[in-house]
Amino acid sequence: SPDGQTIISASHDNTLKLWNLNGQCLHTFTGHSIGVQSANFSPDGQTIISTSHDNTLKLWNLNGQCLHTFTRHSTGVRSTNFSPDGQTIISTSGDNTPELWNLNGQCLHTFTGHSSWVRSINFSPNGQTIISTSWDNTLKLWDVNGQCLHTFTGHLSMAQSANFSPNGQTIISASWDNTLKLWNLNGQCLHTFTGHSNLVQSANFSPDGQTIISAS
Repeated sequence: SPDGQTIISASHDNTLKLWNLNGQCLHTFTGHSIGVQSANFSPDGQTIISTSHDNTLKLWNLNGQCLHTFTRHSTGVRSTNFSPDGQTIISTSGDNTPELWNLNGQCLHTFTGHSSWVRSINFSPNGQTIISTSWDNTLKLWDVNGQCLHTFTGHLSMAQSANFSPNGQTIISASWDNTLKLWNLNGQCLHTFTGHSNLVQSANFSPDGQTIISAS
């Protein structure tokens, strides 16, 4: 959670669980009909958004009550994140199209341009742009109206994840080509990070933006 006092987990047992730091389960969230893929807190820590292979997102309060179910994706929903102001939600799916939603479950914009499954999506720190990664080997930078600003090419295999630096000026991506890449906002690759001997699943910046952690 934003205050660091609780943890949310998502499972293929179709549930989410809210935990304290001692490993005590505070609430079990039931409602998804197939495995839950991801879950994230809102910036104020008062709600949680989850994604599932049942093609939906669900918005929950901290007591495990489902506030809204978001239906529009035609295949399993992979990942989701709140905007920094907590007023909108972005999601990705195997239907190749990210969707931007309000908190009532209304789709505001559909982002079209990727030719394969979109694996991850994140807002910039100022909430004005969005970065997506896809199994079409590319990243795309979008404005919040769904217009593609830049396509980032250079990975030789599926792009799994991407995150903005804390100052919003660079982006780190992880790929199944065993590398990470650091990009500027114009889609220029600044550095390629080699050293992993297998698929790189994720990468992220430290809070001060000076180091990067990767997982393979």
